Amino acid sequence: MTEDRPPAGTMHSSRYLQLVQGWAQDSGHRLEEPGKAAPEPMEPIAPPSDVPTGLPFKPRTFQDWSEYTTVDRVLHHQADNGTAVAGLCTEIAQNGTWKVRALGHSHNWSPLIIPAGTPPAPPVFLIDTGKLASTSPTTYGHGAGGTFGTGTTLENATAFLESLDNHGASPARGYSFLNMPTPGGLTLGGILAVGGHGTSLPWSMTEPGLMGCLSNLVVSFKAVVSDPAHPDQHVYTEQSFDRSHPDAPAFLVHLGRAFITEVTLAAVPNYYLQLTNLFPDMAAVMAPSASTPNSLASLLDAHGRVEVIWFPNQPMAWVQCVTRQDRRIDPQVAGPYYDHNWMNSIPKEASDIARDKMLQNPSLVLLTAPVEAVDAWWNMNGYVANGTARDLEIYLKDTTLRMHACGYALHLQRKDVQAAANEFQGAFQKLLDRYQGQGMYPVNGAVEIRCTTIDHPGDLQINGAQPPALAATHSIDGTDSEFDTVLWLDALTFPGTPSAWQFFADLENWMITTWHTRWPGRLRPEWSKGWAYTADGPWKNPKVIDWVRKVYNSSADELTFDWAERTLANYDSARIFTNSFLDTLFS
Repeated sequence: MTEDRPPAGTMHSSRYLQLVQGWAQDSGHRLEEPGKAAPEPMEPIAPPSDVPTGLPFKPRTFQDWSEYTTVDRVLHHQADNGTAVAGLCTEIAQNGTWKVRALGHSHNWSPLIIPAGTPPAPPVFLIDTGKLASTSPTTYGHGAGGTFGTGTTLENATAFLESLDNHGASPARGYSFLNMPTPGGLTLGGILAVGGHGTSLPWSMTEPGLMGCLSNLVVSFKAVVSDPAHPDQHVYTEQSFDRSHPDAPAFLVHLGRAFITEVTLAAVPNYYLQLTNLFPDMAAVMAPSASTPNSLASLLDAHGRVEVIWFPNQPMAWVQCVTRQDRRIDPQVAGPYYDHNWMNSIPKEASDIARDKMLQNPSLVLLTAPVEAVDAWWNMNGYVANGTARDLEIYLKDTTLRMHACGYALHLQRKDVQAAANEFQGAFQKLLDRYQGQGMYPVNGAVEIRCTTIDHPGDLQINGAQPPALAATHSIDGTDSEFDTVLWLDALTFPGTPSAWQFFADLENWMITTWHTRWPGRLRPEWSKGWAYTADGPWKNPKVIDWVRKVYNSSADELTFDWAERTLANYDSARIFTNSFLDTLFS
């Protein structure tokens, strides 16, 4: 890039948004300001006669993050506490065929709440966890953390942890997590249901354990369950489980087949980070050799926390390197989201306009991809930020592009990360070239690459603690210490982009054919993202769905998919925590 730019950190422009504003003007739209409140739910209506309850319900439209799934007139209720959730579940279980779905922030792509194609007014109650947002400090055998209602957002949970006194255990005040997702508005219940994660690997500075998914941090939890000893009574109560409970691993990543109301999470003494931004060629980051300057492997060794963002159809990668510091460096950013306003300034209406324009003319990606890369370079090149863990790891708001994401995770030996990343990028580019050679432009978003460790429950120092059975970070063989790294690969596009579903089906087939054949059982879908593609859409390929079950059933320990399925079913006698997709997955 040779274009002049203002000093890093002083400009928060989005040329992509300017482009969309031009499209909006051309079509007669007037964009509202980012952050405008969403429409209120419709007026209350009486619940159906087969569920005689006095609790107020409102009909609302359910929509997932990318708007791939939209279902009108779904009954919605905001529960005050876990006891109220249990009472409602008992009433529903004993009076009809309705289902119960926990509703958090809905920043999820997969059909774990309500599948696409569900007719309006389905027999489903959405129980909003927004009021389940209590916070309190906690200590357990060998550590400290917090107890949270599952409706607590990640932003609020980490703010609470940071406010605690860690009695001088670290230079930074309070506590935090070693890695975490980037959207601060996610609820803890939603994160834990799918095994949400951030990015971090061991590097030159010694850090505590607990680097896998956030579900591996669970010390104890409360869930609304029926009594396995009395499966015919359909009475649901709020029950407490310690991490040492033999059935706990099934609940830690439950995919919506359970209703968790409260969770205690282990934390580590808070710490300072420094963010630096690099803009090398993607070819260097994904080079065949780890010794290449700016290779992914070398950056991981140097920083520990690395996120690669690449907009295909242009050569430059945006690499965010976040490095732990042993002391405070001033100035510190004011809090989460720091200087990412430029990418958090695209309201939903603007995202919808961009999607419609791209669906009408997919080749526009040849214009938009360089614009997105320039946005990142213009605002972040040379910019260095200092802050606490939550300040720098949480940076994404809802006011960003609403895209579909295809996501997979691959377990590797650390020494193989560079070769696998190079192989993926080469296969992705070759497939993209083949499609574009036929006049098809299926991918109009970014490719994102991160790394974590597998789950190490021993880091909790809780006797009997087992890994989350259905986490993508659950090691196929916990005794094999060499396969300790998880490579996360996501590719984004607007849902409905012509040929996108077939492209992802081909990409998925390449990953399964190549990596599952080479490393059986070590490739898994990212539960919250898109997978099991056919030309008609995601989550529809029965062969891949069956393959996913077999992957988890190949686990060397007893925590298989079949075991988790049976365990969760034992605590849900009336099968109210399910839907048509989960009925297929948990067959």
